[in-house]
Amino acid sequence: MVSVLTQKPLRVLSWLVILIGGVVFIPSCILAIASMLVPLTSMPSGVTGFLSTLLFMPFYFVSMVFFGNASIYLLASAAVLVLGITALIWGHPRRSARISLLTTILAAIAFPLLYHYTPPLTAAPGYSMQVVTQPIFLNSIVKMSQVVTEKRPCEYTLLGWSANNQLYYQATCGEVELWRYDPLSNRTEQITTVPSDLSQAVVTENDVLNMVRADGVRPKEYESTTRLLYIQSKGYVSPDAQWTAVVTQHTYGPEDIVVLSQSE
Repeated sequence: MVSVLTQKPLRVLSWLVILIGGVVFIPSCILAIASMLVPLTSMPSGVTGFLSTLLFMPFYFVSMVFFGNASIYLLASAAVLVLGITALIWGHPRRSARISLLTTILAAIAFPLLYHYTPPLTAAPGYSMQVVTQPIFLNSIVKMSQVVTEKRPCEYTLLGWSANNQLYYQATCGEVELWRYDPLSNRTEQITTVPSDLSQAVVTENDVLNMVRADGVRPKEYESTTRLLYIQSKGYVSPDAQWTAVVTQHTYGPEDIVVLSQSE
């Protein structure tokens, strides 16, 4: 049984967890849910300004401090979960504190499901898209924070396609790396050399623009002109003409390589 002397520090701990979670996870989850339901850019300017001040400013701060580094994110998540559950079980918090603790714990659990990375472009109707550089789990959180804080840690250069429809590209993330991508298996492999006979055939700019959409752009009438801003390379077409590879980039943010093909 927890003594009375122990309960007071645990209650202080519970409010500390609520404070940390309230700054780190709760505004981020609210903003993520709100942007999925109604894009902020489609709201009236007064509402947008209010939500930006209320939610986005702390969101930007925590993205820069907590979510841009996987180790710091894990430490913050573990602290909120472990300390929050400890305070909830043994701290005997009052009803208001108990509800706040549960909300904070649920926000920390739900956060990685809501805060995940997506490229700036999606496939147009009739096409499918494979994201060659799509990060997973922790790296997805880190890359999404780079969108918010407008960082570009890697630059990608398409080198061409081999005769057996394998895409070769260069990644400059501090160091220069060479990679090969197989669109059939959707797998990448780091390599040391590239073939000398790569195909660098390209499609027209209009062909690329017709394959993609910038669905997050508001007002919608600017969507077609914004697509071009997100495209950072020519469209390299595979020898069998089934696949088209393009480098895309969030405005001032991270880059991606996407491979487009017609849907069956």
